[in-house]
Amino acid sequence: MSQVPEPSMPSTPATVPPPLGGPPAKPDRLYQVAAWIVIVSGILLIGVLVLFLVWMIG
Repeated sequence: MSQVPEPSMPSTPATVPPPLGGPPAKPDRLYQVAAWIVIVSGILLIGVLVLFLVWMIG
């Protein structure tokens, strides 16, 4: 009595896109050196600011 009508067209399976080549390329050496320079500069800046504040307070 309450039958669900079947779709007239069969559903097609989803296709997986092909991979985009091999593994991702390693970051450039220049960017790694730049990142280390930024990290060290930030640490030095924080250290200098702390020492300056201690000198101003004391």
